[in-house]
Amino acid sequence: MPWSPLSGQLGIADAACVTRYAERRLRVYEPTGEIQKRFKYRDFTDRKWVRHFHSFLSGRVWAPPEGPVALFNHGVT
Repeated sequence: MPWSPLSGQLGIADAACVTRYAERRLRVYEPTGEIQKRFKYRDFTDRKWVRHFHSFLSGRVWAPPEGPVALFNHGVT
């Protein structure tokens, strides 16, 4: 089985569990809440926050020293 070297390194007895991972659609997105909480990321479904973020970026987009990378970095932080 192609997963056996990896499963051995990870200490997984039954490598077939890897194929079952995709059976639950939401499983891929489960850590999202934990990541948002840990890094204090905002949810863009919050309209108040989106307006605040939009006005923040709009105020900086025309500032000469700020380029796309700087705006992205501001957005992330």
